[in-house]
Amino acid sequence: MDSIEDSLHAMIGRAEMEIILVTPWIKEGIWKRIRGSVLDFVKDGGDLRVFIKGTDEDFSSGRSDWSVVNEISQYGGVVKFVPKLHAKVYVVDKREALISSANLSRSGLDFGYEAGMWTCNPVIVKDVRGFVERLEYP
Repeated sequence: MDSIEDSLHAMIGRAEMEIILVTPWIKEGIWKRIRGSVLDFVKDGGDLRVFIKGTDEDFSSGRSDWSVVNEISQYGGVVKFVPKLHAKVYVVDKREALISSANLSRSGLDFGYEAGMWTCNPVIVKDVRGFVERLEYP
């Protein structure tokens, strides 16, 4: 059993075209642990899309950090705010997905008992992509 973070790192390392991160909250400390390979991917022309709740309360309470949103945007990634978001889904290249209970935060990856499932089953990955597309184009 790999940790959710280990699985995410492995997926990012295999990415060739697209990385999708769906998580209500994203914190700078965790972002710093994955950002190197993600930003290298974007610099090489890869497509990065990040979906977060992005409410004013999320930023004022410290659940998410504006610095992460700004850095993603600065490097050419796209951040979409989905106020009712609770899902945690990570997808690479339309070929693999990690469906998880973990936010990209220390409580999500370091302190809680979280669970997730990685799959490369094309039927499941297609369904997950359909979910992401409904977030993007409601």
